[in-house]
Amino acid sequence: MFPNFGIGALALGVLLLLTALLAPRLRGAAQTGRTATWSVVAAVAGAVLLGWGLLSSLRSRAPSQPAPAVATTPAPSPVDLVDAASTALQTCPRATAPAVPDGNTTSSAEMAAATAAFKSYDNATNSYVQCVDATIERIAREHPDASHDDLQSLKEFGTVAHNTAIDQETALADQLNAQVRSYNAKRPKS
Repeated sequence: MFPNFGIGALALGVLLLLTALLAPRLRGAAQTGRTATWSVVAAVAGAVLLGWGLLSSLRSRAPSQPAPAVATTPAPSPVDLVDAASTALQTCPRATAPAVPDGNTTSSAEMAAATAAFKSYDNATNSYVQCVDATIERIAREHPDASHDDLQSLKEFGTVAHNTAIDQETALADQLNAQVRSYNAKRPKS
C-alpha cells in the first residue's frame, strides 16, 4: 500500500473529526437534526480514517533493509498478530450509535428515549472496549515467542481500536448534550 494514503487518511480523519466537533459550535443554537446527523457521520468517518491511517502507517514502518539476525533475537512470529487481532475483533459486539433528536423541536418523551438510548450505547461501547482489550491480551498470551515489534504493533492496534470507539462515543455525547441544552432552554423552569 502507498504510505501517502495513510498520511492522507490521517489528515482527512483529523479534518472530519474537527469539523464534526467544531461545526455545531460555530453554528451556535441554530443546529438542526440534519446537522447533528451529519456531525455524527463526520465524526465516525473521521475516527475510522484515523484508525486506518494509523494502522497503515504502522505497517509501513518496516525497516528498508532487514537488520542482520542476532542469535539471541527471537524468530519472527509466523502469524501476523495485527491481522489475527483484526479477525478476532470481528466477534466483539459493536455498539450502534443512536439518533440524536433536535432539542428545539423534540418532545419530552423523545428526549427521554434518546437519553435512554445513549445509556444503552454507552454500555455497549464499554462492552466492546472490554472485548477489544481482552482479545488483544489473549492474542499476546497465545504468541509468547512473538517479537517485541510484533507485540508492540499488536498493542498499538488494540489502543487504536479502543480509543476510536471511545472517541466516537464522546463525539455523540457532546452532540446529545448540546441538544439537551437546547431542549432545556426552550422549556420553562418549574
